[in-house]
Amino acid sequence: MLDHAAQRRLRHPFLDTTRQRAWIIALSMIVAAVVTPFLVPREAPTLNDPKADLERIFPDRIGKWDEDKSIVPLLVPPETLQKLGQLYDYTLARTYVRPDGGRVMVSVAYGGRQSRSLQVHRPEVCYTAQGFAVSRSHEGLAESPQGQFRVRRLLAQHGQRIEPITYWIRMGDRTVLSGVEQALTRFQFALQRRIPDGLLVRISSVDADIPHAYSVQEDFIRDLISGLGPNARSQLLGAAKS
Repeated sequence: MLDHAAQRRLRHPFLDTTRQRAWIIALSMIVAAVVTPFLVPREAPTLNDPKADLERIFPDRIGKWDEDKSIVPLLVPPETLQKLGQLYDYTLARTYVRPDGGRVMVSVAYGGRQSRSLQVHRPEVCYTAQGFAVSRSHEGLAESPQGQFRVRRLLAQHGQRIEPITYWIRMGDRTVLSGVEQALTRFQFALQRRIPDGLLVRISSVDADIPHAYSVQEDFIRDLISGLGPNARSQLLGAAKS
């Protein structure tokens, strides 16, 4: 005679699988949080000089795209600047425009030590904190001359402002697109006695025509990646694969 718990597992085997996965993820996060402070970073693909390296990757001109210096970035409140200074070693913001008027906003944030408390913040979190409604989040693939790599696309809206977004996060030598992936990656690096660095690249457009916005962003990404040498591609994408 099966007890109640056994009968429940037979009826709902997926519940047990989901619960086991949740426990594994939770345990990984706890272990990573405990051991990370005692680790020394080594052999992670790190930017030696974040400011110089990122400004070299994102120059005034990228393919057919020119930086639009007439666009003044939004002023960030002092308390937010203080938090960003604690999280990131360097941040960069650019607006690029191509001859037909297509425009993208680029935001890059780099942190040399990705711990639980100092990890790169995903745009879903940042935009929601600023009052945006975030929806349509899904994983996709971006094309480059060197092949495809994983990205996440989402839609942020605040009043009449509609902002489709494409982003990716390089953590160590790989691309991570969720909080769970960030936690598991920290754990895997911790097992190797390493602390990964992290780089967020966010590309967005203020455009109510969502398919058009993503098309413009994809065009920019192709031009960006095609103009980089192997070392810069590694700094931007790690060993990114589809």
